Amino acid sequence: MDEVTQAYRTKAAGLAGMLGTVVSPRDPGRSVVEPWAETVSGRILDVGAGTGRWTGHLAALGYDVEGLDQFVELARRAHPAVPFRHGSLADLVGSAERWSGILAWYSLIHLDPDQLPPALATLRSVLDDDGSLLLS
Repeated sequence: MDEVTQAYRTKAAGLAGMLGTVVSPRDPGRSVVEPWAETVSGRILDVGAGTGRWTGHLAALGYDVEGLDQFVELARRAHPAVPFRHGSLADLVGSAERWSGILAWYSLIHLDPDQLPPALATLRSVLDDDGSLLLS
């Protein structure tokens, strides 16, 4: 188990307390994520969904969205009607699935600089040709 995985596993409850499981009406990310989602014409994958807050928020707005994370238990409890897939970015390598939109909201921040190009290539490989990626 790598350091990041171990850190999240041991601090999952604290992370949920800090981030929450729902998007606050005052969350500044709403002014970016919501307009982006309006431009997506199909399925959205929330890579690194964490507590499921953005996945659940987009689902509540009517989007066809699925979360991907290594720790989906909390997200599934918080948003039982929303699909969450246990996995990581590495699990997308070679996938035949495609999404119209990929949200990677603070999910690539733990990557070393040399890991970023292959991570972005993986995300591009599972994105529809006319799809869009939103990352922070």
